[in-house]
Amino acid sequence: MISQRPITLAAATTVGLLSGTGYAFSSWAPQLSDRCHLSALSINLIGIAGNLGVYVMSPFAGKLVDRFGLRLPLMGGALCLFLGYFGLQYAYRVEWNHGGIVLYFFCFITGIGSALGNLAALNAAAKSYPLNRGSATALPIASYGLSAFVFSRIAHFFFVGHTERYLLTLAITCGVGLFLCSLCIKLPSSNLQENRRTRRKSFSTRDDEPESGMLLADGTDDEAEDEIEAPTVIDSVILPDTEAEVFAEVTGWALFKHLDFCLMITIIGLLSGCGLMWINNIGNNLVALYRAEVNSLAEMDPVVLERLQAANVSVLSLFNCAGRIFGGVVSDVAKTRIRLQRSAFLLGSAVIFVLVSVSAYHNTSSSNLIYYTSALASAYGTMFGVGPVLTLEKYGVKDFSFNWGLVSVAPGLSGNLFNLLYGRIYDLHSDPVTHKCDVGVRCYRDAFVFTAVGCSVAVLCALTLFVRHTREARLLAKRSGT
Repeated sequence: MISQRPITLAAATTVGLLSGTGYAFSSWAPQLSDRCHLSALSINLIGIAGNLGVYVMSPFAGKLVDRFGLRLPLMGGALCLFLGYFGLQYAYRVEWNHGGIVLYFFCFITGIGSALGNLAALNAAAKSYPLNRGSATALPIASYGLSAFVFSRIAHFFFVGHTERYLLTLAITCGVGLFLCSLCIKLPSSNLQENRRTRRKSFSTRDDEPESGMLLADGTDDEAEDEIEAPTVIDSVILPDTEAEVFAEVTGWALFKHLDFCLMITIIGLLSGCGLMWINNIGNNLVALYRAEVNSLAEMDPVVLERLQAANVSVLSLFNCAGRIFGGVVSDVAKTRIRLQRSAFLLGSAVIFVLVSVSAYHNTSSSNLIYYTSALASAYGTMFGVGPVLTLEKYGVKDFSFNWGLVSVAPGLSGNLFNLLYGRIYDLHSDPVTHKCDVGVRCYRDAFVFTAVGCSVAVLCALTLFVRHTREARLLAKRSGT
C-alpha cells in the first residue's frame, strides 16, 4: 500500500508548480498590452495587482492555512486562479478598453490564488516530513520557481500567436489542478508514542545535544501531534548538529522587536522589488531593445519577439528554481561543514542584484538580456531559498505560514514601487498616442538607477545581518565548547 506522505509531497510539489504562474507574466503581458492598447504604466499596474495578491495577502492566507488546514485554502486558490486567468482571457478576446480596474481585479485574484496554494504546499510538506522539513519544503519551493519555465515552454510550443488560448489553458490547468491536489493532500495521523520513539531514534547518535526547540507540550488532534513529532529544527537538515539552539515561538508584532527580522525583511523587500520589476518587464525591455535594433516598427517580427520573450522567461524560471535549491541545500552544507551563516547567501544575492542593475543600465542588445536575466534569477531564487529557512530556524514552525506571510508583504510593497517607477519612466519616453517607445535602452534605463541604489542599501543590511549571525554563532560555539 502506498504511503500517504509521498502522495502529499507530490501533490504539494504540483501545487507549487501551479501556484508560480505569476512568474510567467511576461509571456502574455506584452500581447495583452498591444491587444487592449495599454500604456506601460497600465500593464505594470496589472502586474502590481498580481503582486499585491501574492505578497500583501500572504499573512492572511498564512493565517487561514494555520487555522483551518489545507483543503479549504487549496480549493479557494483553485477558484481564484481559474476566475483570474479566465477573466484575463475574456478581456483579451473582446479587446477590453473600458478601463483597467477590471484587469487589475482579475490579476489580483490570480495572486491571491497563488498565495493560498504556495503557503498550503509549504505547510503540507513541512508537516508531512517533520524530521526532514528542510528537504521536504525544498520541493514545492523549487517547483514554484520552475513554473514560469514550464508554462513559457507550453506557450512557445503550442500557443505562439494564440495568447487567448494560452490564457484559457492557464485558467483550466491551474484551477482544475489545484482542486484535484486538494483531494490528494492529507496530513498523516501520527501515533504519539510512535512519534516519541522516532524522536529518540533521531537523537540516539547525538547524546550531547539537548532536546530543545519543542513546540508543544501536549495535544489531542492530529495536527498537534505532528507538531510534537519533532523539535523545530534540530532533527532536520535545516540546522547543523553542532549548532543546536533553543528557539522560542515568535509571531505577530513581536517579530518587529527583533533587529534581525527587521534587517531580513528590508533585504528581501528591496531585492524582491528589483526582481519583480525585472520579472514583470522582461517583455517591455525586449520590445524596446528589439525595436531599436530593427530601426522601425514595420520590420519587427512578432514571432521572433515572442520567442525572445519565451527564452527569457524560461531562463528566468530555470535559474530561479536552481537558485532556490542552491539557497536551501548548499546553505545547509556550508553551515554544517564550514559554519558559514545562511545570511552570507543573502549578502551574495544583494551584490549580484547591484551588478545586474548597473549592467542593465548600459546594455543595448536584446540578445544579451538573457545573461542578465539568468544572473538576477539565480540571486532571486537563492534569496527565496534561504529566507523561509531563516524564518523557520529563528521563529519556529507553529506559525511559520503566518510569519513567512509577514515577510512576504515587503516584496509586495517594494515591487509595486519599482514597477510604478518603471512604468512612469517608460511612458515618459513613449509616444502618448501609440504608447510605443523607439529609443532603445533609454526607454527604461533610468529605472535601474533606483534599483541600484535600493540594492546597495540591501547589501549594507545583509552585511550587518551576516556579521551579527557570525558573532552569535561564535558565542554559541564558545559556550558549548565546540
